[in-house]
Amino acid sequence: MDTPSLLGPVGERVPEVERIAVLRANALGDFIFTLPALEALRAAYPSAEIVLLGAPWHAKLWRDRPGPVDRVLVVPPAPGIR
Repeated sequence: MDTPSLLGPVGERVPEVERIAVLRANALGDFIFTLPALEALRAAYPSAEIVLLGAPWHAKLWRDRPGPVDRVLVVPPAPGIR
């Protein structure tokens, strides 16, 4: 019997995931709200590399810090994105 979830139905994990890319939340407050999702990804896929596609400040924030993000790739500004 499956354990009930407070979130409702939970899908199966995708097997053999090696990398997960997460597109940034631009503002600091938005980013703070993404932290539980990043932690959930890390818990669900402990051996996968989690790459944050972010802004320069994201790279500075995660440099030499423990957390769910393995590395940050800075995405250059593009029309309609930043």
